[in-house]
Amino acid sequence: MMTGNWVAVGAVAVICALMRVSAPLLLGQRQAPRLIHALELAVPALLAALIVTETFGAGQRLVIDPRLAGVVAGGLVALGRKPLWLTLVVAVGTTALVRALI
Repeated sequence: MMTGNWVAVGAVAVICALMRVSAPLLLGQRQAPRLIHALELAVPALLAALIVTETFGAGQRLVIDPRLAGVVAGGLVALGRKPLWLTLVVAVGTTALVRALI
């Protein structure tokens, strides 16, 4: 069932991207600064909430497993403002390494 959950995360990511693109296109020159600012804040928050829920949740309980190491490693790379591809490679590699060691 984990795959279905990540498909939902991907779908929400696409919806968020469409939200960011559609508002300026639909409003044209009449862009509402409050709406644009709200979208800029809502999209990353929604994606972060979904990723955290899928990473640490299993039904009604909290799960700490090798994914935590991957999320932390990826987060540290992202904080350093490195490219997204590098963040993903580090996160996936760290998760795989921890799983191999356990």
